Parts: sequence; C-alpha cells; structure tokens
Amino acid sequence: MEVVNVQVLGLFGYLFAEVGRYAYFVAETFRNLFYKKFYFLNLIDEMNTIGSRSLLVLAPVSVFVGMNLCVEGFIFFKKFGAQNLVGMFVAVANIRELSPLIAGLITGAKAGTQMAARIATMRITQQVDAMEVIGVNPYAYMIIPRVIGAILVMPFLVVVAYFVSTLSAYLVAVYQLGLNGDAFMNLVFANITMQDMYKGMIKGAVFGGIIATVSCYSGYTASGGARGVGAATNLAVVRMSTAVVFFNIFLTEWMFM
Repeated sequence: MEVVNVQVLGLFGYLFAEVGRYAYFVAETFRNLFYKKFYFLNLIDEMNTIGSRSLLVLAPVSVFVGMNLCVEGFIFFKKFGAQNLVGMFVAVANIRELSPLIAGLITGAKAGTQMAARIATMRITQQVDAMEVIGVNPYAYMIIPRVIGAILVMPFLVVVAYFVSTLSAYLVAVYQLGLNGDAFMNLVFANITMQDMYKGMIKGAVFGGIIATVSCYSGYTASGGARGVGAATNLAVVRMSTAVVFFNIFLTEWMFM
C-alpha cells in the first residue's frame, strides 16, 4: 500500500512539475512577443503550413462526421416522430462542439506533431544553442510565429469544418433519409446566429494557442537523441489532445450557459 501511495505521489509531483515548466515556457513566449525583431516571413510560412497540412485531413473527416451526425440525429428523433428536427440538431452540435473539436484535434495531429518534431530536432542537434550563441532569439524565431500562426488560422479551419460537415449532413438528410431539404436548412439558419459562429471561432483560436504552445514546449524540452524526437512528438499528441478536450468543457460553460 505504501509503495502505491509513493507512486501516486510521484505521478502527481511529475504532473505539477510539468505544468510549472509549461507555464514558464508560455510566460517566456509572451515576454518575447514584443521582441525588437519580428520574423514576419516565418509567420506567413507557418500559417501556410498549418492551414495546408490540416485542411487536407480536416475536410474528409468533417464529411464523415457530418454524415454520422445526421444519421444519429435521425435515429434519435425518429423515436418521437420528430425526425424533421435533424437540421436543428446538426446545426447546434456542429458549431458549438464538433467543428472546433475536430479542427483542434486534426490540426494537433498534423501540424502540431510537425512543430514538435522540427523543434525537437533543432534542440537535439544543438541548433537552438547555436541561435543563442549568434544572438538570435529562439522564441522570436521559432516559437512566436508558430503560436500566432496557429491562433490566426484555426478560426478559419473551424468555419471550414462547420460548412463541410453541415453540407454533408444536408446531402445525407435529403438523398438518403428522404427529409425535406428546405425544412432542414430553415432549421439550420433558425437555430444558429453569427454569435454562435464567432464563439466557435474563438474556441478555435484558443485551441490554436494551446496546440502551438504545447507542441513547441514538447519539442523545445526534448532530449536523448533521435529517440527523444519520437518521444517529444508522442508526448505532444497526448498533451494536445488532452488539453483541447479539457479546456473545451470550460469554454462551453463560459460561452453557452
């Protein structure tokens, strides 16, 4: 029993230490946000990389999610003879929850892991140390463009996920389930507002900040050669996914309750 307690205390100690180191990393990132030199071309490159890499996976995943959401909603509402309300269910569930989460998780899996792997490689091959020696701020050069790029791109990925999944749900509702297309779209527009869209985009921006900082932190603190790069990438995926789902709870309560 004592051994188990020691292991549990050791796990909590490790978690608290990691949270503390991550908080320090985020603080250093914000402290260097207004560094004398801003690498604008790095920002543009990161925005292009994050958007292009994530979009190729996000679009087909959003199609399947929209189709499945429509079928599940139809099955549930049919029990009460209210299958025509599927459009309302799809609209609200999509913009408030699924689209931001899908965009966050896909972006983390694609662009986030690339961030972690690149920075881990630079750390292990001592390129970060070389930057510091020649007077280049590694936060300003590597971290800040990635963080700002993710924050700026993620809201647009949320919008893409929403429209693609809603369109696929509409096609399933009309051509497979035989529902009235006009009634479906009327319920979609009647139950969402631009405020809902903005809130979904805000979620996306927050998730973008989380994904970028967690990915960069995992890579920046990597060690142990080539194996360390793989470990940093795996840790980044686990940390990002957990953080996105965890903070989504508080964002939903804050925005919609």
